Amino acid sequence: MTELNVYTWFSNRELNYIPAHFVVVDTLITQESKQWILEKLTGRFCLVEIPNYTDLNIASNPWAFGYSPAFENPQEATYFQLMWN
Repeated sequence: MTELNVYTWFSNRELNYIPAHFVVVDTLITQESKQWILEKLTGRFCLVEIPNYTDLNIASNPWAFGYSPAFENPQEATYFQLMWN
């Protein structure tokens, strides 16, 4: 049985815009990695569109949506990079 993450349940952690102080990582978000962010991390984040995504040779991954996450907490950005890169 999965435990409920109270940070996800009681707060709006995913923003619709990117504040200037957020750290953008260069790893594409997938359905699985976004769920990992929601379950394992506690800080705010947003998704940033990658320009010219289809020009990159990574479009063959059907779970990559052409977005990268950006995190308010630089430590969470580093942790995400280490887990999903």
